[in-house]
This record gives sequence, C-alpha cells and structure tokens, in this order.
Amino acid sequence: MPQDPNTYSLQHLLEYIPIFLAMLFLLYYAHTFHRPSAHLSYRMAQTSWYHETILLINMLSLLRSAVQLGFVLCCVSPHLCVADGGRHQPSKLFECPAKLKAEELLRYEAFQFMSSVLVVSAMLSLKFGHILQDLETRVHHATLTPFDPVTRLRYSY
Repeated sequence: MPQDPNTYSLQHLLEYIPIFLAMLFLLYYAHTFHRPSAHLSYRMAQTSWYHETILLINMLSLLRSAVQLGFVLCCVSPHLCVADGGRHQPSKLFECPAKLKAEELLRYEAFQFMSSVLVVSAMLSLKFGHILQDLETRVHHATLTPFDPVTRLRYSY
C-alpha cells in the first residue's frame, strides 16, 4: 500500500519532537549552569516528571530509531540482516522500499539515530557536570607571592 509522501514526512517530523524538547531542556541548563542556584534547581528538575518524561521518551525514540535503522540496513543489504536469508526473506518480514529510496532512508535513519544518541548522552551527562562543578568549588586555589630577591635578602639576615 503506497504511503502519502506528506504523511511520511509528517511522521518523520513527529519523530523529532522528543529531541526538540530535550534540546530546549538542555538549552535551559546551559543558560543556568553557572548560577549559584543551578545545583538546587537541577536537583529539583532531575526528579521532576518533566525531566523523567523527556528522558524516557528520548530513550524510546532511540530504541525505535535503532530498530528502524536495522530494518533499513536489512533492506539495503540483505547479507547484513539478522534473519537467515535462506529460510526467511526480508520482504516477507517487513515491507522494503525501492532500492534508491532505501539508501536515502538509510542516511536519514542513521542521522536520526546519531542525534538521538547524542541527546540522550547529553541529558545523562548533566549529572556528571554538576558533580564536577561541586568538586571545583571544593578546590582551594593558592596565591603565590612573586619572587623578589631584595626582600628575600632583607629577611635572610
């Protein structure tokens, strides 16, 4: 059954909504990271339903894009398919698009998979950023006096 190209592009746009929401969340944190109250607001937001929902939706989006990428890879080159080619035909398991369309889709699915991986890893690295920020505040920086030979001679006698 042929799909309407407008519906197909709308479907791909809807797949980027979790990434867009996570990017807004990360942009907020990038803007408020060095404020004194950033650690407290991060702790409250980390346990909030918004943070948890965005992270869960992005994890599901990552899983879905990995499965889609696997299907498209199986369509583009059947020898990479996990299913046994002698016993199972990839076209019987799922509908493969035309060859040229599959290669274009492979580029798109690979891009979406990589962007999902980057967004999820950025959201998970927020905790490590705040841990490093806490450790940096505990470091005491020494102030060294410059070496002055005249002053040194005066105090040596």
